[in-house]
Amino acid sequence: MDGFLFLLSFISGGVVLTVAYIYHLTTKTKEKQDRLIGLQQNLQTIQNNQFSGYESQLKSVYDQMEKVEGEMKNDGYANLNVIRKEYKTLKVTVEQLSKELSKERSLNGERINRCMGDIQRLTGELNALKEDPNVINRY
Repeated sequence: MDGFLFLLSFISGGVVLTVAYIYHLTTKTKEKQDRLIGLQQNLQTIQNNQFSGYESQLKSVYDQMEKVEGEMKNDGYANLNVIRKEYKTLKVTVEQLSKELSKERSLNGERINRCMGDIQRLTGELNALKEDPNVINRY
């Protein structure tokens, strides 16, 4: 019987410790949950403020877009397709002229280099003739 009472008291002591530990864990969990709820409420407040600011900014952007559309219609927005076509044709023409100009530059560069070489050669020949004793004696 003593063994049974000892065993019963040992088990009841374990149950008490288990209950105390579970209570401790429950209170810690409740504190953490309360803290998370506070953080979540702060986050919701911040998000609501940001959303309201975003909505006002979005509304102002839409108002500006409508204003710009009105101005564009008054400025000849309807003729935009015609202007785009003319722009494309002018762009092609400018690109062609640019290519032709580049070709002409390269050709002219080669010609100028050749002329500069000829000028240097002639200058060298003139200097050689000035120093040639036969030419000096003749003239």
